[in-house]
Amino acid sequence: DGVVISDLTRRAIGQFFDCRDIGRIDLKGFDGGERAWQVIAQTQIASRFVAHPGHATSSDLVNCVEVMAALNAAWAQALAGSGNAVILVGEPGIGKSKVARTLRAQAMQANTTVLEIDCTPSTRNTPLFPVSVLMRRLAGIRADDTDAERLRKASELLERFGASTDRAEALNDLAPILGIARTAPPERGDSAERVRERTIALLLDILTSMMRGGPFFMLCEDM
Repeated sequence: DGVVISDLTRRAIGQFFDCRDIGRIDLKGFDGGERAWQVIAQTQIASRFVAHPGHATSSDLVNCVEVMAALNAAWAQALAGSGNAVILVGEPGIGKSKVARTLRAQAMQANTTVLEIDCTPSTRNTPLFPVSVLMRRLAGIRADDTDAERLRKASELLERFGASTDRAEALNDLAPILGIARTAPPERGDSAERVRERTIALLLDILTSMMRGGPFFMLCEDM
C-alpha cells in the first residue's frame, strides 16, 4: 500500500514529503513509460521556500531600498529592546517574501531565535494548523514517533520553556496542537471557548519564554 506520484508532481511538492524514486513504469499513453516516485512520509518542513530551494537572494532584490531601510530600522529597535510587528502588504509576486527573508537572514547572523510560520490556503479552515506545525517542530515531534515518544517530547517542550500552569493540564489543552493523546477527559462544563483561551495563553507563554532568551524574530507567511 502507498501513494505513487509522477515526476511532475514530485517537483511540485518539493521537500514537503520524502519520496523514493522507483524508476520508470509503463503507463498507457506514455511512450517509454513515466518516471514515478513513492511517497514515504511528510517532512518537518513548513516553508515553501525551504521546500523549493533556489529562490532569489538579497542580490536579486530590485526597488526595495526604502522597504529594507524601514525593516532594518524596526529590527534595530527590536534589538534595542523595543519590539515591533511589521506587516508587508502588496500584490502577489512583487517580492514581499524575498524582502522578509533578506531580513530573516540578517537576523540569523545576530544569534537570534528565528521561528517561521507558513500559512496556506488549504489550511484556512484550521486556524491553528500553522502553529501546530511550528510547535511540533520545536518539540522535535516526528510523524513516525510513537505515542510515548510524542508525550515525552511534548513534556520536554513545556519544561524547557516553562509553561506557567500545571504540566498535566497544559498537556491536555495542547494535545491537539502537539498531536498527542489527551492525558485526561475534558472536565464537565469545560466549554470549547475556555479550552481555546487556555490553549492560546499556553502558546503565548511558550513564545514569551523564548523571547526572554535574547533577540527573537518570527516570520509569518501568507497570513
